Amino acid sequence: MNDFEKNQTSCNIKYKIARLPGRNLWQLGERKKNYKQTGATSAALLVENGYQVFGWDIEWMYNSKDYSPKQSIEELIIEIEQLFERPTLTFTANHVVLLMHNQMFAKVTAQNDLSLLIQKLKECGYRFEYLRKYPGV
Repeated sequence: MNDFEKNQTSCNIKYKIARLPGRNLWQLGERKKNYKQTGATSAALLVENGYQVFGWDIEWMYNSKDYSPKQSIEELIIEIEQLFERPTLTFTANHVVLLMHNQMFAKVTAQNDLSLLIQKLKECGYRFEYLRKYPGV
């Protein structure tokens, strides 16, 4: 909790939004998801101190040996489309939170081109928003 508060103050961060490292826990207001895993106590403490705790609906996974993506951009888009077709699979219907890892983008290739992913998703009609605009925040 001290680290979150220190970062909030020293970086002048306005919004109390958090993601626990290595944990896909959610709590926005009274809504919770995945609270049976380790980290739930930390998430509850953050919420007590005014934070909204985000998990993710889908992850752009990578190979830990060379940080190359496990899903192609096209495969990832198909997975995202499937989430919109089955809204019960996401924390909030018609909203998808995509987790990506910065290691994947240290060396940009056609396989992991974030700008290409964004462009293709926009061409499909998807919109991007800040987490502070997520329903319930």
